[in-house]
Amino acid sequence: MSKRCMGCMGEYDEGLAKCPLCGYERESEAKEAYHLPPGSVIGDRYMLGRVLGFGGFGVTYIGFDETLGIRVAVKEYLPGEFATRIPGQKKVTIYTGEGEEQFAAGEKQFLDEARRLAAFQDKKGIVNVYDSFEENDTAYIIMEYLEGESLKERLKRVGKLPLHEALDILNQILDALELIHAEGMIHRDIAPDNVYLEKDGAVKLLDFGAARFATTRHSRSLTIMVKSGYSPEEQYQSHGNQGPWTDIYAAAATFYRMVTGTAPEDSMERTLKDTVKPPSRMGIKLPKPIDTAVMNALNVKAEDRTKSAAEFKKELEASSVAVKRSTLKKQDTAKWPLWLKAAAVLGFAAAGIFLALLFTDVIRFDITGRGQMSVTEGESRVPNFTNMTQEDAKASAEAAGLSLRVYDKEYSDIIPEGRIMEQDIAAGQLVDTGTVIRVTLSAGIEKTFVPDVIGMTEDKARELLLEAGFKIRVEEETGEMAPGAVEKQSLPAYQVTESGSEILLTVSTGTGEEARDVEGELGELSGEDFLTAARRLYSQYQVYLIKEETEYSDEVPEGEILSQAAAAGTKVHPFDQISVTVSSGKERHILEDMSYKTVEEARRILESASFTVTEEHVYSGETEAGHVISQTPQASQLAEKGQEITLTVSDGPEPAVNNPPTPQNQNQGAQRQNRDTGQQGRQAGQNQAPAQPEAPPQENQQPAQPEAPPVQQQPPVQQEAPPADDIAPEDLNGRLGNLGI
Repeated sequence: MSKRCMGCMGEYDEGLAKCPLCGYERESEAKEAYHLPPGSVIGDRYMLGRVLGFGGFGVTYIGFDETLGIRVAVKEYLPGEFATRIPGQKKVTIYTGEGEEQFAAGEKQFLDEARRLAAFQDKKGIVNVYDSFEENDTAYIIMEYLEGESLKERLKRVGKLPLHEALDILNQILDALELIHAEGMIHRDIAPDNVYLEKDGAVKLLDFGAARFATTRHSRSLTIMVKSGYSPEEQYQSHGNQGPWTDIYAAAATFYRMVTGTAPEDSMERTLKDTVKPPSRMGIKLPKPIDTAVMNALNVKAEDRTKSAAEFKKELEASSVAVKRSTLKKQDTAKWPLWLKAAAVLGFAAAGIFLALLFTDVIRFDITGRGQMSVTEGESRVPNFTNMTQEDAKASAEAAGLSLRVYDKEYSDIIPEGRIMEQDIAAGQLVDTGTVIRVTLSAGIEKTFVPDVIGMTEDKARELLLEAGFKIRVEEETGEMAPGAVEKQSLPAYQVTESGSEILLTVSTGTGEEARDVEGELGELSGEDFLTAARRLYSQYQVYLIKEETEYSDEVPEGEILSQAAAAGTKVHPFDQISVTVSSGKERHILEDMSYKTVEEARRILESASFTVTEEHVYSGETEAGHVISQTPQASQLAEKGQEITLTVSDGPEPAVNNPPTPQNQNQGAQRQNRDTGQQGRQAGQNQAPAQPEAPPQENQQPAQPEAPPVQQQPPVQQEAPPADDIAPEDLNGRLGNLGI
């Protein structure tokens, strides 16, 4: 006689103590005292088995629908904060007081989830709901039972996923979101724990408990439900402008976690300082359009972000994608005059304030009629250095009385190599004369190298090329390789080129010959060149050789066969296909450009690629102390694993040497000093008093310090009225009153 297993709902001989199908022991008890015991029946038809999962809001059991004869998943509403179950009882015990109201509100929301999901019955990518009802003083949802694992479990097991696998999961998530958004709903909880991967490769979204109908900016508030790393900033606000773009952010964050192994920084932290790097800057090889599409979807501000699942999918498939620029930078208001800020707080009319600005000369007009904000002595307005060459930017900075210093270099498919990408102080801001503006240089388009895919199946070749960042075009023709395998590639193997380059694959349709009446015996292929072996085997026996895998080897030269799937001595016949593993030679990696990176970051990147790193330190006034000036060998070339990379690191400006001054070098020093301050060397020399050895420098005799901001020397002036920023509050009314405001 058979018995149903409470672990898998299969049937087995009741004489056995353990299920032979899943190993579940027949007398196993519930995981927790408040769980319903295995074998319990609810709704007069659903038998409950082991617990699949439980948390703060409820319990999920494996179940069996005795009417339909199918396995199901049963969700029980049981929030631990408001209710429990006494062992031996089926009914739940609800805590009195405020807990009763909270329990009732949550139960209604729980059943609402079932109704929402019922609208998507048999829709691809969304779990099916079969039934929902109230019983045992709580509520239940009967759902489709899924076989597989959550994306969270997969990632916990493997760390991160190959690009092609992550893209497949992301596209299925976006397909499901398109259906949800078309009904005016948003999920609001897309994350690895709510993405389920079935055994057949299908992806389904779970847990619609946080889902809501999308609302406009001015409609009712939404409850705050967030998951750090996956929730965008608007989800942290009860009146946040949530919509399809909210789910797009979470989907992009989930993809980011899949390919990089880490979730993006919390979105609220990013509003203060955004340090999230594109996947390509995390060492992930992927096409530039995909890299850009993901970062567009991860923009902090909703108005800057990809708006829909359809738009996101379109960008993922595009050959080029425009960067959606972030609008996070704050406007500079710190330099407004104090009396103007006070006037704004007091609510003075805009016309009156304008007159005040005009009559106090804070705003003035040139003869063309253009208004301009005045720049007080000792201040300068920061130029826009973006897209300038380093030389032009340096000249522009010096003309504005500022200093320029490069502190990083990053890849860009927009800004040409050697030009400035970013600056740490926004253009147009007022700063003190002599301020150092730190900029990031473009390293140009990131480099990659071409994998050797000749002899691989088209699918395998596509996978490798996609991960290496190539765009792929395919044509077919007859050839000696197996039908469906790559006969030729337009770019030679191991050539270094720009990421995003196009490669043409010629895929073989076979020779088109009739099978010959021939039978042979496979020999030992190890150590033979792959292409030579492939031609020989086809010539002898019409047998095709398939390059199944490639592996690095320190001993076996590149292109030679390492192993074969079929053993030597195997009988072979025309058009049989024999899989082999081929050596890629010694492991090689592209040297990234370490220029201007901190020596710590450069070491981390290089050592993670198995290079040996040494350092040479020199003084430099151009490069920040602790940052890399150059490297040997140079960037953008292949280097073997373990190869020594020497970094030349800046120790900052060379310290000044305090030698006792002589009349000759004293006069030269004065001339150098006065050139820095914009005065004539002759005048400075006349004003110098003779210096005594070891005596402290006089006021007009300061030694020039490297990288110090220029000091303006001015003749004595009469005491004037304080500038606008220093006006005392009690003087404010009088000053404005004189203007008739």
